[in-house]
Amino acid sequence: MRLIPKPGGTEAEACIQGFIDVQMAARAEGIPWDEVKVDYGSFTRGPQLRGLLVDEQKGLCAYTGAPLDERLTEKQPSRLNPPHTDYWFKPHIEHLKPEEQCREELTANQREVGRDVGEDMAYPNLVVAIEVSGTPKEQFGASFRGTKPLPILPTMPECERSFEYLESGRVLGTSDEAKVTITNLRLDHATLESWRRGAVRAFLGKAADYTTAELETLARLDGEGIERLDEFAFGIAPLARFTLAKRNFNQ
Repeated sequence: MRLIPKPGGTEAEACIQGFIDVQMAARAEGIPWDEVKVDYGSFTRGPQLRGLLVDEQKGLCAYTGAPLDERLTEKQPSRLNPPHTDYWFKPHIEHLKPEEQCREELTANQREVGRDVGEDMAYPNLVVAIEVSGTPKEQFGASFRGTKPLPILPTMPECERSFEYLESGRVLGTSDEAKVTITNLRLDHATLESWRRGAVRAFLGKAADYTTAELETLARLDGEGIERLDEFAFGIAPLARFTLAKRNFNQ
């Protein structure tokens, strides 16, 4: 995973708050609250918010590192040969704390879903992840997770050191919490392994041709000055750092 900061004052946060403000203003004019709800199920700015969150995430799925932009259409599931015609991947707004849990907590606090604002509408709780359509055995990431707990989240600083990515495409957890996260997101799925392996091999095949500046860019996961990260940058960044260290040592 790559750390996804959630500072205040972003366009995505403004998008959410703008919707809430419009609904509240309508109530102030006398429209009953149950006609202008403020829960995620009533949210009308999904496409706009999704695009803003994808930009924040530099074009990558919060969980898997798969691309969420036009590169996603080039991906095919590894276990379907030929791929099913009704099989697809798409960006999905994901609640880090499941929407169902947010609603239950709101009710437990003697508040009402739709009338009161809960964590289902909280900007820090929302990211974009890849959604997989197809047979259950082909699902991974947000589609497989459902409401399973995730001890490691992409908004936690420790997320970047919690996983080790191998050249084979495999991912290993560096803690028990990370191992549970891998299981509950099925990050060890064959399709993801094949995608990561392809990204690693593409990097290794031209690593010697990269300039030092290009390697330094690939080695960073902070995304500073970068509009779009390479797909599966989580796995490529350590290799880029190793290549840089080796190059510097040999100079």
